[in-house]
Amino acid sequence: MKLLAPGESFDTDFWKLLYFKKLPFYIQPILANALKTEFIESLANMADIIIETTGPPRIEEIPYSSHLTPSKSEPPAAWEERMPKLEAKIDALTFQRSQLRCRPFNRLRRSQSRHAPRCRRHENKGNNICWYHRTYGASARHC
Repeated sequence: MKLLAPGESFDTDFWKLLYFKKLPFYIQPILANALKTEFIESLANMADIIIETTGPPRIEEIPYSSHLTPSKSEPPAAWEERMPKLEAKIDALTFQRSQLRCRPFNRLRRSQSRHAPRCRRHENKGNNICWYHRTYGASARHC
């Protein structure tokens, strides 16, 4: 900028900050302290030396975790033994989840009957009798 407009005065702090923000992220912490004391030309030289010395940033590899996949040393028979147990656990969790949906609430709304169940799973589907008829028999008024 000094070459483009000779004799003009520039706010050097502004240009240093602008230059600093355009530097690669891994160089900014190294030059952060020098930003306050050095001239912009020396900051550029320092940045060039750092880039020549360190090179581009390295991306570290994350170690692979094999706890979710079977190891090659584990025989397939071991997995066949574990499958029924896992299926039973899934079935139990599914049942618990369905029971949580059917659990009655403490507060009843006006529009809801105090005697009506909150879950339709309690209906006897084998003979198609609703809860009211199972509970009150022939004197059931709601259905």
